[in-house]
Amino acid sequence: IKNSILYGLIVSAAGCLVAFINPYSWVTVVIGLFLKCLGAAPASYVIYALIADVLDNVEAKNGFRCDGLSVSVVGIIMSVLQSICQGIFNGMLNATGYVAPAIDSATGNVVAYTQNAATNNVFIWCYIGFMMIGYVVCALLIIPVDVEKHTEDDHKTILERQKAAVLAAGGEWIEPAERMRIEQEKAEVEAEENRIAELKAYCEKKGLSFEEQEAKYQAKKNKNKK
Repeated sequence: IKNSILYGLIVSAAGCLVAFINPYSWVTVVIGLFLKCLGAAPASYVIYALIADVLDNVEAKNGFRCDGLSVSVVGIIMSVLQSICQGIFNGMLNATGYVAPAIDSATGNVVAYTQNAATNNVFIWCYIGFMMIGYVVCALLIIPVDVEKHTEDDHKTILERQKAAVLAAGGEWIEPAERMRIEQEKAEVEAEENRIAELKAYCEKKGLSFEEQEAKYQAKKNKNKK
């Protein structure tokens, strides 16, 4: 998991570099941003699996989890920091003399306009340059992460601690796989009971025979199984 993220970050940084070298070429920018998005996929999605391993590692070492802290940090990054960065970006544009696009009142189209060199550099650095640096920094930060090597031992430690706590409290320990099977069977029974209750209410409301409707449902269910 870590390697897929690491290599993805490297590809993203390389894509940003391609676009950064010639940001005024449409083809070059498109190729660079394609590589950036391609490499960012593991960092955007697979990283949650790595975070789960990290949380397990913390619990195995310290006896407690920090899920709440992790969720809070992500929430801050997605909300508070995004607003702050947007303000910084707008401030940089204002400081460099950004020219807002004019609208032709007759046609409603944007009138052709140009930005000065300083404003263009703000766009280039904020859209490509700083992101490239960010990918490099994230790649360097993730290199020493080795929780995947301890995942199996961490799971054993957590289960042993949970088992000891249950037995100490006088409870009955059930293995996770067996517990999941029992919970799944219970959920299926409850779902079936709810389905039957809903079908009975529907038949009563519509004046239909519950036995006939149930027979149709079972026939369709058996057909789907086959």
